[in-house]
Amino acid sequence: MDEELDSVGEEIARLERQRAQRRADNSAKERAQYAEDLRAVDAIEATTDGPFATVKVGRYQHGHPTLVFLRKPSALEYKRFGQTSRRAHDDRKIEGKQRALEDLGAVCTLYPAEDAAKALWSAFPGLLQVVGQAAAALAEGSREEEGKG
Repeated sequence: MDEELDSVGEEIARLERQRAQRRADNSAKERAQYAEDLRAVDAIEATTDGPFATVKVGRYQHGHPTLVFLRKPSALEYKRFGQTSRRAHDDRKIEGKQRALEDLGAVCTLYPAEDAAKALWSAFPGLLQVVGQAAAALAEGSREEEGKG
């Protein structure tokens, strides 16, 4: 019985070491991706007038950016967003409101590029709505998001 407990204890210790190593490796990958993301954002900021907002991705997934960088919507983009949102509100359709936010977020995203952004939205299906909310906040003059340019 003691031998069996020792064996289980050794297996637990081994598994905990493996998990700790995997977390450390993942953390290093996340930092490298964050550095890559910041280089891209810095290049955009250097050549494009703001204001901007940054939405951090709450969970790192290998192969995806750690943040989304967006611009303020134009007056026409924001007006279209408002019209779509109001129609959805009048029709009591939450899907329409969500779609309006997603459309606004997609059109205002500067980083990541389109293909990487689509993969990010697929990996984190609710993130595009958060990006849309940040874009709306920029249009409204709110300073809730970081990185306002």
